[in-house]
Amino acid sequence: MTGPRRKGRWPTSWNGPGASRRGSANPTRPSHCSRRTGPATRTRKERAPMILEHAKFTIHPGQERAFEDAYRSVRGTLLLAPGCRSAQLHRSAEQQGVYLLQVGWDTVANHTEQFPDTDQGQDVIATFAPFLAAADVAHFDAETL
Repeated sequence: MTGPRRKGRWPTSWNGPGASRRGSANPTRPSHCSRRTGPATRTRKERAPMILEHAKFTIHPGQERAFEDAYRSVRGTLLLAPGCRSAQLHRSAEQQGVYLLQVGWDTVANHTEQFPDTDQGQDVIATFAPFLAAADVAHFDAETL
């Protein structure tokens, strides 16, 4: 930055005399900050319908922390699977050792037919299997009613 920061304004190097404001809607905001965000700028894939996998896992007693660590280590691999958009793990507020894995998929087939045969699927399954006492999986349309 050049010059001191003025209260309520961007650094002078961004908005001083002769500064470029290519398309900036706000003359005190640099052009790289003026990009709109939200539904109008999302890609077609992001706007397309999504399927939510809800997998309720019951973990063997005493293995909760190890399971959470295992999830953290394999989440990146899961997100690389074809058709996978998101992955989140939630602890039950009522039952110890119960978790909800919520995964966003492009289609049900991405999860049920393709994922198990991929390298990512085999890695995720092998990572989770030793911890699972029970699992129940259901798929939901992600569209809010």
